[in-house]
Amino acid sequence: MLANKDIIDWKVYKTNHDYAYEIQDEQYRMPFSQLSYLFEYVWYGDFEAGNQHYTTMRHALDELKDKLRQDA
Repeated sequence: MLANKDIIDWKVYKTNHDYAYEIQDEQYRMPFSQLSYLFEYVWYGDFEAGNQHYTTMRHALDELKDKLRQDA
């Protein structure tokens, strides 16, 4: 979604940090950064995503998607 709207320039070698830095608009960067942090915390920390992680991630994803739809 972010690449389709030219908010990021998706490349296979870029990291989440690269994309967060690339996102100019704070309304997109904050939820993206939150999603990235939670994903990396669970994935690289070898933790299971519990209900609280899921709820937080779902909220951030919904917020990001809503903002992208509003700007369509």
